[in-house]
Parts: sequence; C-alpha cells; structure tokens
Amino acid sequence: MSKDMAKGRYFFGISVWCVHGEATDAHETQMREGFISTNENDGIHRSGERVTLDIVRCRFHECFRDMGSPAITLAFCRSDETVFNEYSPMMRFHRGPAPVNTIARGAARCTFIYERQSP
Repeated sequence: MSKDMAKGRYFFGISVWCVHGEATDAHETQMREGFISTNENDGIHRSGERVTLDIVRCRFHECFRDMGSPAITLAFCRSDETVFNEYSPMMRFHRGPAPVNTIARGAARCTFIYERQSP
C-alpha cells in the first residue's frame, strides 16, 4: 500500500474510511484500548459520507486544568484541526458550525466530524 493510500486509511490511530470507502472499526478499538480510551464519548455515528463523535469528558483537559495549565489543551484541539486534514484528500475533518466546539473552548463536548471528499 502506498504512503498516500495508507494516509487515506489511517490517521492518528483512527480509521474512518479505507481507500475503498468501507468504514472500519479501528477507531472503536482505539477508543476501547488506546490512549484515548480514558475520554468519554457518545459513540461513533456513521451515515453515508460522514462519521461523527462527541467527546463528553476530555481527560486531557481535566489533567491540564488540574495542573493549572488548561490552555495547553487548546494546542491539542488546534493540532486535531490541522493534522487530521493533512492525512488524506479523501477526508475533511471539522467540528461543525458552532464557534465554541470543544471542552477546552467552553463547550459541553468536543465535536469530531469526518466527511468523505470526492477524489
């Protein structure tokens, strides 16, 4: 598999669509067993060209807040928004239309939306 195809398939341990457009369960595995397993979420929702999930309890934010540096979490949020969009032209990551869309920014949840893009 080429590097570009691998990027289309996996990004940051999360698999949304493989290069053939099939949804996979690697994200569920990461949420169950990986480093993000300590966050609480409302489940992964798949529909046609979209995969969404909301983190309802962010342990990163709690940790940095408890250490007296909650603003560090914003760097994680910004890196998600930048890095996830660099992995594949087949996918667009965004957090929806709300201006406050992460726990670190004051929202009740962190929104993750992955949309398939036309080649």
